[in-house]
Amino acid sequence: MNKTEEKDIRDRMEITVKGHKVTLHFADEPNPDVAVQVKQVLPSTCLLASKQ
Repeated sequence: MNKTEEKDIRDRMEITVKGHKVTLHFADEPNPDVAVQVKQVLPSTCLLASKQ
């Protein structure tokens, strides 16, 4: 495995949420705007899923 492949593996996490595969990709630099967007989207997504 070369260094590019090793870095790609470290910068990615795959999880399963309620039967759906979710892949998270991490950037080299933090982006506070993305953190705010995630905090806004996750609760609304959970609320929508619980209504179905």
